[in-house]
Amino acid sequence: MSETKESAGEIDIAALKRKRGQAKAAVTKMMTSANEKIRENKPEELKSVLESLDLALAHLQEVHKCYHSRLTDDIDREESDAYERLIIMNIHDVRHEALAWLQEKEEDGASVHSYVDDELDVTTQAMFSEPPADINDEDSAAAELEKIQALRKKVKENFELLLRRNKEEFELELQRLHHKAELDAQMQHNQQKMQAFTADLHSTPKIGKIPTTQQPSPFQMADDSISQLLEFSRQHYQAQVDTLRLPPTDLIKFDGEPLQYWKFMRLFTTMVDKESISAEEKLTRLHQYTEGKARDAISHCLYNSDPNAGFKEALDRLKSRFGNPHSISQAWVEKVLNFKEIRDNLQLRDFADLLRGCKDTLAAMKCEEELSGRRTLFEIISKLPSDLRAKWLNKNYDITKEGHLPKLNDVVNFVETEAEKRSDPVFGGLIGFKKYEKPNNFTSPTKVSKKHRQSYPTTVKAAAVCESKSARTKQPAYLKCLKCSEQHFLNQCPGFRSLTVPERLVFVQEKNLCQNCFMIGHSAEICTRNWVCNVPGCGQKHNKWLHPNHTNRQETAAGQDSTDDTKTTQRTQPSRSPNVTCGFAGAANGKVCLPIVPVVVRGKATNINSVTYALLDPGANTSLVSEELTKKLKVKGKPARLDLDTVGGSQEGIFTQSVDLEIDSLHDGSTYTLNGVRTLKKLNIGLSCLATPDEAARWDHLAD
Repeated sequence: MSETKESAGEIDIAALKRKRGQAKAAVTKMMTSANEKIRENKPEELKSVLESLDLALAHLQEVHKCYHSRLTDDIDREESDAYERLIIMNIHDVRHEALAWLQEKEEDGASVHSYVDDELDVTTQAMFSEPPADINDEDSAAAELEKIQALRKKVKENFELLLRRNKEEFELELQRLHHKAELDAQMQHNQQKMQAFTADLHSTPKIGKIPTTQQPSPFQMADDSISQLLEFSRQHYQAQVDTLRLPPTDLIKFDGEPLQYWKFMRLFTTMVDKESISAEEKLTRLHQYTEGKARDAISHCLYNSDPNAGFKEALDRLKSRFGNPHSISQAWVEKVLNFKEIRDNLQLRDFADLLRGCKDTLAAMKCEEELSGRRTLFEIISKLPSDLRAKWLNKNYDITKEGHLPKLNDVVNFVETEAEKRSDPVFGGLIGFKKYEKPNNFTSPTKVSKKHRQSYPTTVKAAAVCESKSARTKQPAYLKCLKCSEQHFLNQCPGFRSLTVPERLVFVQEKNLCQNCFMIGHSAEICTRNWVCNVPGCGQKHNKWLHPNHTNRQETAAGQDSTDDTKTTQRTQPSRSPNVTCGFAGAANGKVCLPIVPVVVRGKATNINSVTYALLDPGANTSLVSEELTKKLKVKGKPARLDLDTVGGSQEGIFTQSVDLEIDSLHDGSTYTLNGVRTLKKLNIGLSCLATPDEAARWDHLAD
C-alpha cells in the first residue's frame, strides 16, 4: 500500500511539473509578444499584452506553489525556489523595459488624455446604462446628478494630479539632459585640451614632470567608474544565473575512513561551509553527510544550545579522530605496501595513480617523509616487475651521484613515467610481464666455502594427509634436463657429471647453452647471473663443471657425488611417502657461515609482503617455513604430516600445514614460486651463522 501511495505521489509531482512547464511556456510567449509589440511600435497592444502577462504569471505562481508544496527533498526545494526567482527576474526585466518604452511614448500626454477619457466614458456608461428603478421623482434625480458631478470632479482632480506628476517628471528629465549635455561639453573640451598639449615623442625630454593639463579628467574617471560598476554587476548577475543552471553536486558521505577525510572536507567546505549559511544549517548538513563511526562521533553536537559552538566542536572532533596526520599517513603506507602484485600494464597504471594520490595527500599534510624511508621505498620498488627494478637501479645511481638520497617524489615520478610509456595504445603491449616459476623442491646452489667444514647427510620424510590431484603441480617443460630429459638442472644430471670436461664443453656448445648458467639464449660474456667458478684460484665466469683444470681426484669426487645423489634419490622415494634430504654442518674450529640471504616472501592468495632471511640448504628437497611467518602473511594451508629424521634422532607424525609461497630475490629481482612448503613451529636457525660483508670478502667467489 505504501509503495502504491509513493508511486501515486510521484505521478502527481510529475503531472504538476508538466503543468508548471506549460504555464512557464505561456509566460515566455507573453514576454516574447511584449518585445515584438515594442519593436512594432504598438503601445496599446503592448498594454494588453502586459495585462495578459500578469494573468499568466499569476497562473504560473499558483501551479508552482502546488508543485513546491509536494517536494520533500531539501535540494529539490532549493532548485524549485531558484527556478521561481529566475522566472520572476526575467519578467521584471521585460516589464521594466516595456514601461520605460510606454513612458517615452506617453510624454506628449496624448495617450494619457485618451486613457483618462476612456475611463470617464466607461464610468459614465456604467452609471447611465441602466437607470435605477427607484429614481421616480426630481429630488432623487438631482441627488444622483450631484453624485455624478462629485465623481467627475474627483476624476478631474486625479487627472490634474497625473498631469502635474508628468510635468514634474518631464522637467526633471530636461534637467538631467541639460546636465548631461554640460558634462559632455566639458569632457569634449578637456579632451581637446589634452590633444593640444600632446608633444612629439622626439622632442619630449626623457625626464620631466607631466603637465597638469595631461592629468586624467575627473569626469572621465567618474564615467569609467560607473562603467566598471555596471560591468561588475552584469558579471555578478551572470555568475548567479550560471550557478543556478549548473547540475546539482553530489556530496559523498564520510564514514570515518582516514583516507577519505581530506576529500570530504574539501567538498563540504566548497558546498556547505559558507558565510551566507547559518551554523545550525551547517551542523545539520554535516550530520546528514556522515555515517558510521563519523556520525557517532558528532551526534551529540546537535544538542548544543549554541549552533556555532556545536558546529565548531563537530569539525574539531572529526579532525582529531579521523584527520590525524599520523593516522592518515599510516593508512596510506598500509594501502601502498599491501597493493596486489603487478601483472599487467593496467595494474602498473593503477599503482602509479595510487602513489600519486598518496604523495599529494601526504604533501598537503606536510608528512611526505613518512614514505621516504629507504626501507619503505625498497618495499615499493620491489612490487615492480624485474625490468623496472633494474631501471630503478640506474635511476637511484644517478640520484645518489647528485649528492642526495632518493625521496618518495622520485619514486612516484619514475613509476608514473614508466606507466605512461607502457600505456601507449600502439606500442604499450610490446613489453609483457613474465614470471619465472620455481619448481616445488627447488634448491639454489650455495656458494659457501667448504673449507674447515664437514657435512652429515640426514633425511626428512614428509607425507601429505590430504593431497588432491590438483596439488601435484606439473613441472615446467623448460626445466627438463637436455641430457637425460629428467626434471632437474643440467649441472645436477648424473650423466652430464660423468662426462669429461672436454665432452661437457662440446655438449654445451652443441646445445647453444651459456657456459656460466647452462641456460639457452645467451653467452657467458653477457650472462646476467653473477656466478663465477668456485674452484680455488679460478674465479672466472664459467661453470665449475667446465673448469679445465679438474684433476682425476676431482672427477672421481664428482662421480662419487653423482653416485651419492643417485642413491639419495632412490632412498628418498619410498612407496609410502616422499623423502626430503637436508644437511647438518659442523666446523672443526672458527665460525661456520651458512648461505643465509635476505628475500621478500608473500603468500599467493594474500599478496602481503614481508622481508625475512632464507637458508639455502642444498641437502634438502622440501622447503620449511615458520608458523610465525605464515601468520604474519595470513596464509592458510592444507593439513599435512611430517616425518623428520636427523643425526640427533627422528620424529614421526608431526602434524603441519602445506602452504604455497612466492619469493622475490633482492639480488637480481627474480621471482620463484614454492608449492607445498611445510610449516614448523620454530626453525632453529640463528643469524649468528650469517656471513658479514667482511667475512664474505675473504673468498674470491663471494666477493661480489
